Amino acid sequence: LGAILLGIGTQEETDKMLRAALAGLRAAGDDRGQVSAQLVLAQHEAKSDVQQGLVRAKTAVADARRIGDRWAEANALMQLMVLYNWAEDEASHDALVAPTLTALRDSGNRYILLVTLANHAGPAIEALNLDRAEAYLTEAEVLAPRVGSDFARALIDRTRAVLAQARGDFDLARERYTSALEKARGAGMAHAKGNFLADLAWLELAADRPDAAAVRAREAIEVLTSVGDLRAATEIDGGVLAWYDARRGDVASARRRLANQRNAAMDDSSRFWSLVADARVAAALGDWRRAVELRRETVRMAVKGEPRGVVMRQRVDLAKALHERGDRREVEKLIAELLPESERLGLHGIARDLRTLRAD
Repeated sequence: LGAILLGIGTQEETDKMLRAALAGLRAAGDDRGQVSAQLVLAQHEAKSDVQQGLVRAKTAVADARRIGDRWAEANALMQLMVLYNWAEDEASHDALVAPTLTALRDSGNRYILLVTLANHAGPAIEALNLDRAEAYLTEAEVLAPRVGSDFARALIDRTRAVLAQARGDFDLARERYTSALEKARGAGMAHAKGNFLADLAWLELAADRPDAAAVRAREAIEVLTSVGDLRAATEIDGGVLAWYDARRGDVASARRRLANQRNAAMDDSSRFWSLVADARVAAALGDWRRAVELRRETVRMAVKGEPRGVVMRQRVDLAKALHERGDRREVEKLIAELLPESERLGLHGIARDLRTLRAD
């Protein structure tokens, strides 16, 4: 009941229920149950004081280790990683990845291990650690037949698509995103369906297929709006459909969509992606002076807070805008910096774009 109240109840009634549960489990001598209760209570406390939640989650990890319960320890380590994310403590979070995966393997909790592997592959791709992402996904794929979960298999498909897209193989990415979408539809996972449709919309934008991108974007917006994810729907509207409108010359509609996205931006991340959308529209309209200015700003913001892959993509797009504006010297400098790195990391699509710029 406390776990349910965590999402829908008041702070007071949730706190009362969880503390009563913890006291009851202690009285019953249920050690594993106490670890579970501590973890839910840690999540509850972290909503108002993340440091307090971290202290309790660490206590749960210590209790699980004291009783030698690897299943409980793996769950506690996973919750502790979540709270480190909330605290924006990237170093502590990353230091727990390996021990958490080891604990999950030892526990035999295959489903959670599979989902965790797929979830960690995503940030590895964003950080351009493609070999690590490949290793995580390969292990997850071995587990998938034994788990038998449509959601888990869809998650693997989706992450495989992200990896293929990072490498520049848009056809394979489209195939895997579509496979993930079909599994989500079959399992009735509405939110996942909306997310996978959004993935396809962004892919078609990257592949420079405006009509296909618009179709997928409208489908995604409809589904995401129906499940209440208005933020994601607004970002797709401003990020994809504004670009589509600009490509077909409807400047008023493009600017209206951008304004809606800009007005909805509530944090640094959403403001960053709003500027990226603005830069994309400027490029579509051939306003290269503005496109260069905006890309310089998105590069600056990305360096301060975005993953390595986002920084790389913004610098490549800056090079393209500079090329269109005729700033050949700066383009050559960027290519000299980015091309060897992209080739070394296996970013074949980016390397191809940079070689095209150099040859033009």
